[in-house]
Amino acid sequence: MRVRTLALIGFLLVPALFFHTGLHPDYHTQFDRPEKINYAKMEKITRLVFQTSWDLAQAERPVIEQAAR
Repeated sequence: MRVRTLALIGFLLVPALFFHTGLHPDYHTQFDRPEKINYAKMEKITRLVFQTSWDLAQAERPVIEQAAR
């Protein structure tokens, strides 16, 4: 997901979370390879995403007010 897509999501006032394992010089280029993935970090983030999603799903729904534009 590109930064401008994230900016658009924020502009539209859509609640969003962005989880990322980090960048390297070949990220999303033709030189990007599976061996460049930090699998240990990816596992930690996957567990964090699961727990965060679970907690949000179990929480009481908050009252959301429309923001003034």
